[in-house]
Amino acid sequence: MAYVGMLIFVLAGVVYLLEPEVIYSSRDKIKALGAVMLLWSFMFYGYCRELEFKKSGSSPASLQCMDCVEGTEWYSLALKGFLATFKILAVFAFMYAIKRV
Repeated sequence: MAYVGMLIFVLAGVVYLLEPEVIYSSRDKIKALGAVMLLWSFMFYGYCRELEFKKSGSSPASLQCMDCVEGTEWYSLALKGFLATFKILAVFAFMYAIKRV
């Protein structure tokens, strides 16, 4: 499944580099910010499930993983989510720089 996701990611990058330049409105920028926050929430949820699996050995398909997170672990999970999101955004910024130069 990871290879399919990476293939979609690469194809989206190629399509982005080949399309003509578009001027985005402020409404489009707000939508992009919402998409970034949604991406961060998926990353955060994934890291919470990973922590639950490490602690209990199982990971049911529910929001039960939030119960196993202790008070001091929230910061590290949020930071991991931000770093993972930043890595993806860095790839997009690199593609934008390639297109502009």
